[in-house]
Amino acid sequence: MSQTSKFSDNDLEKVITAIKIAIEVQKAPATLSMMALGETLADIIKNNFKPEQQASIAAQFSRALQDSIKE
Repeated sequence: MSQTSKFSDNDLEKVITAIKIAIEVQKAPATLSMMALGETLADIIKNNFKPEQQASIAAQFSRALQDSIKE
């Protein structure tokens, strides 16, 4: 999901690697992994953005996700 970011590529890669390792350790199938990531993302949005921003943030993320799989 390539976007301009205030975070360094190194910081992003560290978080991605940690998440991937956690999923691999659980030996979770792809569908379970996606469900868990979705629930985690929903929790992040609910706990870090004002209620009036949440739908817009989720929509922006959804568009970015869709764009990333087109590449």
